Amino acid sequence: MKPQVAVVVPTHGRPELLARCLAALAEQTLPGSAFEVVVVSDGPDARTRAAIERSACPVRHIELPQQRGPAAARNAGWRAAAAEVIAFTDDDTVPAGEARLHELFAPMRAAQVEAVYPVARTTYDTGLPLGGQLVA
Repeated sequence: MKPQVAVVVPTHGRPELLARCLAALAEQTLPGSAFEVVVVSDGPDARTRAAIERSACPVRHIELPQQRGPAAARNAGWRAAAAEVIAFTDDDTVPAGEARLHELFAPMRAAQVEAVYPVARTTYDTGLPLGGQLVA
């Protein structure tokens, strides 16, 4: 079955943050077959590969041959995704709550909505859960 939504996570040299993000994605209430996680390493990184291998979250991993920046990693991720709906997050973000993907995807199923984005405060490298409200 084709996934309904793809979560694209660009990363570069931050395996501990990526592991935290992937752990939160593994806890989502949206059925696993309904979403895919595409992690794009912005350049080769053995520690990132190891973090992905240890993760309980099923991941499609793409490794860019050289560092090209987060925009190039995001573009490679959405182009590789099987789903028609793309959700972007960063490796230092922890999706707040197990229903986060379900909450983001629900407005898109209910109406002709072309974009949904969360409004969230971000705290870099604090380990604190991020929260916010959804805007459709």
